[in-house]
Amino acid sequence: MDKKPLISIIVPVYNAEKYLKATVDSLLCQSYEYIEIILVDDGSSDSSPAICDEYAQMDSRVRVIHKPNGGVSSARNAALDIANGVYVGFCDSDDTVEPSTYELMLDNLMREGADISVCGFNFVYPDRKEESAGGESVVLYGKNALSSMLIGKHFEGHLWDKLFSRTLIGDIRMAEDIQVYEDMLFVFSVMMNAERVVYDPTPCYNYYMREDSACHTPMNKKQASAHRACERMMEMAKACGRTELFPCIDAVTVVCNVRYVSRMSYNKEGRKEFAKFAKKNIRKHLNRRSLSLLSGMMKVRALLASFSLHLYYPIQRLLKKNYM
Repeated sequence: MDKKPLISIIVPVYNAEKYLKATVDSLLCQSYEYIEIILVDDGSSDSSPAICDEYAQMDSRVRVIHKPNGGVSSARNAALDIANGVYVGFCDSDDTVEPSTYELMLDNLMREGADISVCGFNFVYPDRKEESAGGESVVLYGKNALSSMLIGKHFEGHLWDKLFSRTLIGDIRMAEDIQVYEDMLFVFSVMMNAERVVYDPTPCYNYYMREDSACHTPMNKKQASAHRACERMMEMAKACGRTELFPCIDAVTVVCNVRYVSRMSYNKEGRKEFAKFAKKNIRKHLNRRSLSLLSGMMKVRALLASFSLHLYYPIQRLLKKNYM
């Protein structure tokens, strides 16, 4: 009987004492038991380090790294350097996974001979749970997988809804100078070499929508690093002659800058310069092909932001119910 492959699940931890136990418990309850859970304490100042050590003593599948604070990418890289798994998954320290998550993704990956397996997920709010877009199961090949990820046709550039072949990752690591879209940049880099990606819309990952999460906080210089991630994706595509990806990356760049504009007030001190920077980038990357890849409301927002930020903000307030 063939030995079952080991899956390494990487969990960066920083001051997550309120949520960490639920996260680790959900991982330890996986129906697929051949896992190692790498908890990376990234210089936490709360009880997270003790919680990590407690789980390591309780279950031999849990490994712990304690390191000075270096950011989420630094924490993930530290785990990648010691991961023993044939396959690698990622989980945030304030989310949970359904019991069959890794069994499902591994089964799909092995059945289809894929390099990457992707599952669906739930948005979990305080009062409700909503499934992600869903769709049908599909196997994507080569360049089609990258294009699909960039435009969000079947799945997006998250880390936590994917299972990667460790061989495919190789020496690729997270960019530690990028704080937003760092996950998409990593997925893009890895997927550049993928021959086959399998997607199953079954919602397995529970992404908790909390008020202090990155998508709910005001824009700052760190979050503006998303534009640099887009620039690097374009550089890689150009270096490999992947011209079919250019409009997709343009579209991603437009979206990240529109969201940048949306999350700052044009009149606030110190923000005017950044808003103008975003407007300039929207104009640079907004073209007929990239515009065709945007959703209806995003098209309106992108065109409006490229035309006038003074008009953008009052109109955004009127359309707040459509805010992404």
